[in-house]
Amino acid sequence: MMKLEDSLLAFSIADKLVGDKEYDVDPARVLELAQSSGCTAYDCEFVSLAEKLSVSLVTADKRLVSAFPAIAISLPDFATS
Repeated sequence: MMKLEDSLLAFSIADKLVGDKEYDVDPARVLELAQSSGCTAYDCEFVSLAEKLSVSLVTADKRLVSAFPAIAISLPDFATS
């Protein structure tokens, strides 16, 4: 188990590395995707972000690949593409 001071240091380092590399997603879009697909809102945040960035979502989640074939790609398919 990490000591509190080690945890705080690790968090501080991670925060500096991530810094301005965070992205916001549109909550309404996330909920639309979740409602239309039956996937969780948590998973749909990644779908929404992939849409926003115009990139593929590489995932091991077969349900996401099935629900979002235009944007989600499985790990094996990605590895062979």
